[in-house]
Amino acid sequence: MGALDATVITDDEQRETSVDGDITLRGSFLIDEDGVVRHELRNDEPLGRNIDDMLRMVDVLAHHQEFGDVCPVGWQKGDDAMQDNPESVANYLSKNADKL
Repeated sequence: MGALDATVITDDEQRETSVDGDITLRGSFLIDEDGVVRHELRNDEPLGRNIDDMLRMVDVLAHHQEFGDVCPVGWQKGDDAMQDNPESVANYLSKNADKL
């Protein structure tokens, strides 16, 4: 991976913080080929991350990059997706209402 232009903010004890002052102890970032952060998850100490969901987000981004589709909540590789327009969303919802 190449250089990443990102700002890290720390407190007096050199712990990473967000702009609003919350302390982040762990995080996951999905960064595309152009260095754009496409998905970010930051947690403090009591909250764990879900690696399965992070891998799902990698699949979502790959699907979007290949087909241009947007993927609904809970989308899994191989599931139906939709285009970003009202007709496609309505069609998706009518076909998948029983799964929602």
